[in-house]
Amino acid sequence: MKPLWNAILDGLTFTDLAGHRQPRQYAVVAGVILFIVIALGGMSWVNQLLLKYSMKETYAPIKEKTATPLFPAETVQVTALPCPVLSEQWSLSDPVIKQNYKVIQSGGVFTFAKSVLPTGRVA
Repeated sequence: MKPLWNAILDGLTFTDLAGHRQPRQYAVVAGVILFIVIALGGMSWVNQLLLKYSMKETYAPIKEKTATPLFPAETVQVTALPCPVLSEQWSLSDPVIKQNYKVIQSGGVFTFAKSVLPTGRVA
């Protein structure tokens, strides 16, 4: 076990001129990243645990209030006319639109601009 530990330690550190072991830069950066990831994972786990406990504490079953009719309502079945199969029997209807989207003539635009702009000039 000791040779394995020495091999790992030699890979993560170096010996300086004074004979002291110093950590390598990539080992320090990797250690900081590992610490941050473990800390975020732990905080996420605690957050999830607290959320589950708060949901268990505040649990209340939903009671739906549905009005039950005393007498069953009579259902009227409406049968629609079948669609015609032959194309000669088809008819097209105009769509019902609230606004008129037809082309505006230039005179109408000029009159509109005069009524909207305070000076009466077209910008």
